[in-house]
Amino acid sequence: MLQPVFSCPDPIRGGDDVLVLCEVLLPDMTPHPSNTRALLRPVAEQHARHEPLFGIEQEYTFFKDGRPHGFPPGGFPAPQGFYYCGVGADEVFGRDVVEAHLDACLRAGLSISGINAEVMPGQWEFQVGPLGAGRGRRPALDGALVAVPRSPRTSASPRRSTRSP
Repeated sequence: MLQPVFSCPDPIRGGDDVLVLCEVLLPDMTPHPSNTRALLRPVAEQHARHEPLFGIEQEYTFFKDGRPHGFPPGGFPAPQGFYYCGVGADEVFGRDVVEAHLDACLRAGLSISGINAEVMPGQWEFQVGPLGAGRGRRPALDGALVAVPRSPRTSASPRRSTRSP
């Protein structure tokens, strides 16, 4: 089950469309085992007086034609080196998508603090944060983020949560 906890404008669809961050729950409304936000909450509350900061790093790999983007057909790329962490424009794959993703996140007001190519061709990561509880910053995106097109038949607006991750 998904429980909405945060929303922001959808920078790609625009208009009244929103992106919604949801807690992932089991049918009995307890946190799903993959819901790491639920594990973090009591720790953050216990140490709130220390004003902890949080950040995440999300790694991902692009695939094209059934293999990681940048891998040659039927084989593997050269040993790690030239393409490691994006050294050289001819050594990274998917930069156009990564930069479009960064622009969209920034337009939505999310606290993306960096992007970089990773160890293998087609592998990238982005960083969110650091974020502090109660400082009015956008939450880290480590839950289920879903696009919700607003129907012209409804005037209800999704509730914005200020709850931190």
